[in-house]
Amino acid sequence: MTKWKQVWKEDHPIYRRLSPGAKTFLKARGEDVLAWLWDSNQLIEYHKVGGYSDYSFTIAPAYKALEKWLLLLAPFLGVPEDIIRKAQESGKLGLFLSDDNVEKFFNSILEKLDVEAEKKRELKTFVQTLNSTLKNFRHNPAHCGTIIEDILRAESDFFTLLNTMDKITQTLIDVGIIPWGGRLTDPVKEAELMERRKKLASLH
Repeated sequence: MTKWKQVWKEDHPIYRRLSPGAKTFLKARGEDVLAWLWDSNQLIEYHKVGGYSDYSFTIAPAYKALEKWLLLLAPFLGVPEDIIRKAQESGKLGLFLSDDNVEKFFNSILEKLDVEAEKKRELKTFVQTLNSTLKNFRHNPAHCGTIIEDILRAESDFFTLLNTMDKITQTLIDVGIIPWGGRLTDPVKEAELMERRKKLASLH
C-alpha cells in the first residue's frame, strides 16, 4: 500500500498561517504535524454544513499534531533523549511536561538562557495560552464530559492552537533555542560546502 503524501506548496492554506521559521522547522522535522493540522482544517471546512451533536472529532488530528510538536521541541528544551522516547512510546507527555506545570517548565528553561527580557515576556504570554490549549486539546475532547456543539467553536479552537504553536516555535527560533531557523543542518556550512564542491568541479 502506497502511503499518501501531501505536497506542501508555498501557497498551502496551513503554510499561509505560519511564520517563516515555524514553516521551515515543521517542513524539516514535522511533516506529520503539518499533515494532522491539515486533516483538522479539512474536517472543519467539510462539516460546516452541520448535522452533528458533537464536533470533537474534527480537532482530533490537531491534538495529535500538538503532542508531536511538543515532542519535537523537547530536545531543544533540554529534555533527555530517553525520556522523550518513553513519552513518545507511551503517549504520556507528563514524563517531562505536566499540563499543570507548563509555565513552570518553560520558565525553568528561560532562566538558564541568555534571552532578552522582552522575548521572555513574549514567550511567557504564548506559554500561558499553551497551558489552556493543552487541556482543551489533549484531554477534554477525548472524554464524554466535553462536547463541542458548534463547528465554529471547533474552528476557533483549532486556529488558536495553530497560532500558539506558530508563535512559540518562531520565538524559540528568534532567541536561538532552536538553531538554524529550524533547519536540520547549518545553512552557512551547507553554502560553504556547496561552494567548495563547485570549485572542485571546475578543476576537472
